Formats: sequence, structure tokens, C-alpha cells
Amino acid sequence: MSAVVVDDREPPRIAERLTQLGLTVAVSRLPSADYAFYPHGLSVGIERKTISDLLGSMSDRRLVAQAHKMVADYDLA
Repeated sequence: MSAVVVDDREPPRIAERLTQLGLTVAVSRLPSADYAFYPHGLSVGIERKTISDLLGSMSDRRLVAQAHKMVADYDLA
């Protein structure tokens, strides 16, 4: 598996934990999503949400904008 890219705005403990699990981790600013990886020539973006962030982003419609951006940026979102 290629490296998992972790957005630099994510808590550092997450990249550390992924490394402990044996993954190769790169920390960088992603255009959208919190995590990205690239299996078999595809791009996969993952957005991590806490419950409070999920509820807030649903109420201010930020979630819809984030979803549209991820669909445009990745093969699988």
C-alpha cells in the first residue's frame, strides 16, 4: 500500500497511531478530506467527523459543500 496522507490540520496523535499500526504516513495539506490514499491508481479521500462537528456542519450546510468538493477531488470519497 502506498502512503496514507494525513491533512496537517488533523491531530498529530492520529498520524502517530497510523504509523504505529505499520502504515507509511505523510503529513501534508489536502485540498479536501482529512485522509487520502491511492490504491491501484485510484484516489480515496476520507473525512473524519466528531459528533459535534457532524451536527454543526449539517446545520450550516458545510457538510454538503465538503461532500461536493471530495467527490470532485477523489475517485472514491
